[in-house]
Amino acid sequence: KNEGKRKGGIIAMEFHLPAATLVEEVDKKILVILRDGRKLYGTLRTFDQYANLVLENTWERVFMDTRYGEKELGLFIIRGENVVIVGEIDETKEEEIEQQTKLTKVPFEDIQREYRKTLEHNQFINEADKDWE
Repeated sequence: KNEGKRKGGIIAMEFHLPAATLVEEVDKKILVILRDGRKLYGTLRTFDQYANLVLENTWERVFMDTRYGEKELGLFIIRGENVVIVGEIDETKEEEIEQQTKLTKVPFEDIQREYRKTLEHNQFINEADKDWE
């Protein structure tokens, strides 16, 4: 909602475009990518002007090569400042992709541990590269 406020003869408009674009996604299955890289899937139930989201039937997925793990999270509230990308999931295409990619499901804890080690290693490499500059 855009509301004009008069400030010294000038009307200042407040725009909340990111949240406003979510109206069409309510009650649809979406993917949310967070600032820390986590990927959450669930049904968008509601949101506010700050793009805080409430997801229902939420689960987290971690992908590495041809493997993935997932963990059910249930009802999940996400602060808008942590959201990088929100996108609707086309469930018909999701099934096609799962069949074509031949991903192997593994225990979530195992792949999460491996993923974190990879991130830590990459961060260590990046910090070492800075020392060479």
